[in-house]
Amino acid sequence: MSIHPTIKKILAVTAALILFIGVTRTIKWYSHFEVDPQTFNKVPDIDALMAEESLHVPQLKLAYQNGLTTFIDRTYPLQDLNRTLTIDRVWVTPNYANGNVYLQYHLDMHRSDEKPSDIPVFTFSKIVFTAPKGGKLKSKVHLSHKSQGHAYNRDFYRSIVIDPEEINAFHNTWFTRKLHSITLVDPQIISGTRTIKLEDISLEINHNFYNQTLVKLPMN
Repeated sequence: MSIHPTIKKILAVTAALILFIGVTRTIKWYSHFEVDPQTFNKVPDIDALMAEESLHVPQLKLAYQNGLTTFIDRTYPLQDLNRTLTIDRVWVTPNYANGNVYLQYHLDMHRSDEKPSDIPVFTFSKIVFTAPKGGKLKSKVHLSHKSQGHAYNRDFYRSIVIDPEEINAFHNTWFTRKLHSITLVDPQIISGTRTIKLEDISLEINHNFYNQTLVKLPMN
């Protein structure tokens, strides 16, 4: 017994509609969830996030308020993990004689994330400091995560203080006059036992970082 073409079309449209509704509900189920405010140190907005971060990184709050941090907002899809890495901002700290850099990033959270350690970590092995005319300084780095991280909306934010191991006060003049950008070498995402390798990441920084004045005190 053959089915009338019109009925076939109706059945096909009905099946497609049911599939669409099912997929939509599944997406909503995965993407709409409440984040435990205590487990993930949830904050109400970015200003509150930066205030929390400044408890671990001296003078960060003032640098942020005075526009001395460089807003990056660059995304890197991680298809194997069904997440996205976003580098939010960088700041060359007042300890620039030693090349210290603050870097903030976040990843989107999953419904299955039960604790901060379930969320992948961003890392890299070296940093390159580049001058406008092409001069470069390259160094291995020591990375310090200064806090356990914070949740805002359904994203989890972490920050790193980058301490180059092979940069010292000898390079002070170079940093204060010539630094234009930094490159993160051999970047990786660590998710449990998995390692996702990324291409090197180059970030242009605030050119006026070396003129930063965080507090002005009156002269007697």
